[in-house]
Amino acid sequence: MKPINSRRKFLRNTAAATVGLSLVGTTALATSKTSGQNTGYSSVSDFRTDYRSGLKLGKDYKIEGRVVDKNTLEPVANAKIELWFKDSNSLWSYKRGYFYTDVKGNYSCKTPLPGRKAGSSPRVHFRITDDQRENSGMLCLGRDYAFVHASHWENHRELGADTLPETTKAASRDIIRLNFTL
Repeated sequence: MKPINSRRKFLRNTAAATVGLSLVGTTALATSKTSGQNTGYSSVSDFRTDYRSGLKLGKDYKIEGRVVDKNTLEPVANAKIELWFKDSNSLWSYKRGYFYTDVKGNYSCKTPLPGRKAGSSPRVHFRITDDQRENSGMLCLGRDYAFVHASHWENHRELGADTLPETTKAASRDIIRLNFTL
């Protein structure tokens, strides 16, 4: 019997490896896309405050605000804010990252207009934590508006009217002020 050609062996092994990697990738994708408000959440992310990439064409957003204690309404320093949203250039991927509040509880980040699922507005998801507490929020964006999801209102209602986003419009970047409780 003649030995298997090294080219055939290479192609067979490459095909097997490709199938194996695609299954692992599909499993990771399925576990990162949970249902409900945390769709697309993954604890694996990088520290970053600028989520724009490539050419900065079109409108982008500066999202800023403050994290305060739910009971005292005092600023929460060093709260971790995780952020994720659907990538507008992809059907499947999400942009994600995290950053921290400063000593006065303030935060700031820059994002492009997020992608969206059919039938819904573009959304930015937030998870706010410190050593003992956790809360979440959701900002819905459009080219001419910003509003919070009903779940955000429920989670941060102690802020009263400050729960709602305030938008300052500009030619290339809107500034959206969004506050959170923890």
